Amino acid sequence: ILIGCKVTVQPIIDLNRAPAVDGYEIPDRLRRAVCARNPLDVFPYGTRRAESCDLDHREPYVRGGPPGQTSIENLAPLSRRAHRLKHQAGWKKYAHPIPGYHHWKSPSGFEYLVGPDGTTQIGRPDWADLDWIDPTWIHYDDEFDRLQAIAAS
Repeated sequence: ILIGCKVTVQPIIDLNRAPAVDGYEIPDRLRRAVCARNPLDVFPYGTRRAESCDLDHREPYVRGGPPGQTSIENLAPLSRRAHRLKHQAGWKKYAHPIPGYHHWKSPSGFEYLVGPDGTTQIGRPDWADLDWIDPTWIHYDDEFDRLQAIAAS
């Protein structure tokens, strides 16, 4: 059945046994494990495939620091753009107790949980509560009466 096909045999990736390393550089085996756990960029609503992303250290790597800083628990795929937003534009990434999930807060205060299953908005700032808006200030000639009726109800 495989005659004429090109087949690549690779070891099975066990996410529970991905070895941590003491250096900053990420070995291919560890990179494959991180990409298997998070197949897409872990920035909110990220769509870039993990294989084309940089792997970001959740806790910054410290040269000469403790051993095993480069591990599956401390790495996540981030596009270059997302990496810049994290470091230069006020986005914050907080530690999350479950490996593979990432808690983000935008500069305007919105919060997101991003994991292998996608992005979920988990919080919004008080100013974003739009229930206080009075729609009667909107004047669309033909629709004004309808909007007044809605506002009154």
